Amino acid sequence: MPPTDSDEATMGLAALHVIQGRDVPIYMYGQHYMGVLEAYLAVPFVALLGTTTLALRIPELLLYAAFLPLMYRLVTRLYSPWFATFSVGLLAIGSDRVLKDQLIAHGRTAEIKPVAAALLLIAISLASERSRRRTLACLGWGLIAGLMLWVDWLIVPYLATALTVLLIRDRTGRARLGRDWLWLAAGLLAGAVPLIAYNVTAAPGEGSLTVFWHLNQGPSTSLAARLFGGVMLGVPLSTGVCHPSHCTAAERLWGPAFLLLLVLAGSQALIAVRRHRVPTRQWGRLALVTAALFSVAAYSRGSAAAISPIESARYLSCVLVSLPAALWPLWAAARQLVATRRSGSPSGAGPRGLTGTVLALLPLVAFAALSLDAAGALVTRKDAIAAAATRQAALIRSLEATGAPHLYADYWTCNRLAYATRERIACAVLEPTMESGQDKYPPLAAIVHADPHPVYAFPARSVTDNAFVDYLRGNGIQYAVSDVAGYHVYRVPAGAGVPLRRSRSMLVRRP
Repeated sequence: MPPTDSDEATMGLAALHVIQGRDVPIYMYGQHYMGVLEAYLAVPFVALLGTTTLALRIPELLLYAAFLPLMYRLVTRLYSPWFATFSVGLLAIGSDRVLKDQLIAHGRTAEIKPVAAALLLIAISLASERSRRRTLACLGWGLIAGLMLWVDWLIVPYLATALTVLLIRDRTGRARLGRDWLWLAAGLLAGAVPLIAYNVTAAPGEGSLTVFWHLNQGPSTSLAARLFGGVMLGVPLSTGVCHPSHCTAAERLWGPAFLLLLVLAGSQALIAVRRHRVPTRQWGRLALVTAALFSVAAYSRGSAAAISPIESARYLSCVLVSLPAALWPLWAAARQLVATRRSGSPSGAGPRGLTGTVLALLPLVAFAALSLDAAGALVTRKDAIAAAATRQAALIRSLEATGAPHLYADYWTCNRLAYATRERIACAVLEPTMESGQDKYPPLAAIVHADPHPVYAFPARSVTDNAFVDYLRGNGIQYAVSDVAGYHVYRVPAGAGVPLRRSRSMLVRRP
């Protein structure tokens, strides 16, 4: 759990090629804007355990194991130890979207959360002069920031706000500003070496910045649709309160509530800064708030929020780092009311004081309940998820037993088969329009295109499956079909297959 997909398998192919000495990839195949750090982290595990899903997910688990203590340190520094304990407890609850973002090795979402927490933590330590090894801290900050700029730009809001915390220093830190920035810049350049190396040698129009820009210029969508997908679906999904692949009406309300709480938390931090109360701590709180708001605004600006809001919600995975900032006003209000009642103050005594305490605690309890309910809903699907893995294994056995190593299939099937079999099976993508699809690793597709006797395999009664049958019947092509593990596997006479043409949709980023 959760089930694997072709994006994860593509990352696995990159790791496999590194092990075999065939390639030293910089970006994910077919996506020249997302670094393959996860592939390199998985190399020792794929070498040891083979081309399994587990081998790809061990590094993801280790990254989350680092994320939780980093968040505890960060929230303790900015708020309080007990609130940090509560926050880490919430972050340890795995809903469907949170587990997918953290465990599926499809790039960026697993590593940017612990790195965002680390960047903010180091920045706060440097700004408050609590770092004992300033040179090493500055070098390390720059190094991991440079690496993340190579991996993906989703972290930019958190990187920028952490950098702002460094710029707005306490008076005690200003004297050493020059030397610190030299080491930070050196680390940044070192970490960004893959990014720089690729863009120096990339052909015109294929630089990562150009690709990233064009991929974010999607089809025109309405503002209402983008806001609904970004706020009402994206925020609840990414912060872990939604059921698998859908949000109920109550869960969707958390989206605007989250933004309102962030604005409240940011206002409180700004007021505290003006009063000069622990300014570095307040700037750190403001950094968490600003980064989350900017992330949601940037995501809601793009067409993905409207076109594929459920799967594209992973672009907001980093917002989980700011969850404590949103919950802090509720925690602080509840703590204040409890303290008032204990002190025996008239304003906190009696039924009205008790009601206020309950009302302050209720949203926190409701959020925890929604998270637990979402996690429970995911657990009930474990048998179906296990069955999906069983079907993939059965399809592979059938294809290999019948001597059909070259096939056309849908996007979400192709690279899964190639990775699981160490490329004994070569697969090319066929779209429902009967056009060539998004083959992220073209050498495998070339093998299939050159085979005069490929087979075709599609999930039974899927859109592509129905379109393929319609094409065969419409062109009077004879075919044989067999049912294998939930797939329809087709064989057609040599030369009677689909005359492929390049699809324009290949240039559009998939969710």
